Amino acid sequence: MILAACGAISREPPGPCPRVSIVSDASQLTQFRDGPGEDLIDILYNADITRIDMSCTYNRAGTEVDSTSSIRMLVARGPASNVTEATVSFFVAIVDENQVVIGRERFTSTFILQRSQRRSGVVEEIAQIIPMPPGLTGANYEILIGFELTDAQLAYNHRQQN
Repeated sequence: MILAACGAISREPPGPCPRVSIVSDASQLTQFRDGPGEDLIDILYNADITRIDMSCTYNRAGTEVDSTSSIRMLVARGPASNVTEATVSFFVAIVDENQVVIGRERFTSTFILQRSQRRSGVVEEIAQIIPMPPGLTGANYEILIGFELTDAQLAYNHRQQN
């Protein structure tokens, strides 16, 4: 009984998790068939990052936070496509409170589309360990997630947003 009470009293609440955000310019990826066309009829597939759920825990010393991001993505076959598989690249970056990138990794995800299927979804689980210097918490960091885009895909996204 005394041990349980001591344990409950000495435990500090866990620190806050880092913020997590989808980079708006990189939240969608449109893959066109080869050639100069960028019309609706030229789209092989569209991919979207639709949701991110995150959890975190601190180590006992409070010197690092282990975070897990569940990234939900959806791909939709376009009019120019009969593909049964689409592979996309995405990034997960950690920035500090000054928006300085302290870590960045590239990942790929493959979607399987049956012939009768127009859409497919996946959930990717990404675990990261963030060192916590003294006086800082997860609140001092942000995790940014988005698709790896070519210059042409980024320009297309900008045109679609305007």
